[in-house]
Amino acid sequence: MADTPKLTLPELSESQATKYITHNAALRKLDALVQCTVIDKDLAVAPGAPSDGDTYIVGATPSSADDWNGYDDYIAYYGNSAWEFHEPQEGWTAYVQDENKMYIYQGASAGWVVMWP
Repeated sequence: MADTPKLTLPELSESQATKYITHNAALRKLDALVQCTVIDKDLAVAPGAPSDGDTYIVGATPSSADDWNGYDDYIAYYGNSAWEFHEPQEGWTAYVQDENKMYIYQGASAGWVVMWP
């Protein structure tokens, strides 16, 4: 199955069975990334009782961390009772609710940088 180049949304194949699964996966990814709003960007471990749709930027995780281990700076989206991780691309933006600030991802060396205020 192919993915789109920018958001890596799953594409439907011509003879694919259960197309709704692929379509729903694409909708979830759009829900997480388009007009991206995250709750926090500094948590090193996943919150204990996330709700469907909760979204975070993963902070620096210790090697003993839980499900988030190895996903520093990724966007973590909780959906269908599991975490989904999206690797940010240079130029992606996210509004961080607990800081009331907008961030832009400037690549692996710089990470997430405040745009405003």
